[in-house]
Amino acid sequence: MKRLLLVGAGHAHALVLRGWVGAPLPGVELVVVSPQPFAPYSGMVPGWLAGRYRFDEIGIDFRRLAAAAGAQFVADELWALDTAAQRVRLASGATLDFDLLSLNVGSTLNPPPPPAGTTMLALRPLSMLHDRWTHVLERWRRGDGAGDPFTVTAVGGG
Repeated sequence: MKRLLLVGAGHAHALVLRGWVGAPLPGVELVVVSPQPFAPYSGMVPGWLAGRYRFDEIGIDFRRLAAAAGAQFVADELWALDTAAQRVRLASGATLDFDLLSLNVGSTLNPPPPPAGTTMLALRPLSMLHDRWTHVLERWRRGDGAGDPFTVTAVGGG
């Protein structure tokens, strides 16, 4: 049996899984690796931040989609890739061999530290955005900022 390894929970892998639900390839084991089972769709994030959608409405549940496709979902993160041996090492230390590999890990962001007295909300990786946004709102509701107005500045135009 051949193994197709999909690393990352991006749009391309969602389409592969969706197609696999109706037409799996015989003799191919499908494995999906992603640190988070829920993948927010970046195009809907502004609507969520504005309160138009609940967070669970703006993304794809990869664990559920993988199960529907008969694929194995592994909650882990790619740590190293050995193309010669056709093997990946995951952050947990586990290894997975593959016959075919697709990488769809998305973008990350390593912003500089915010200026003193300010809070920065990095949107990437999207899998961490919900917790970061909740933390910002909790601080604002508690009044951290000594009565300062809640000002939002967006940097970037993705």
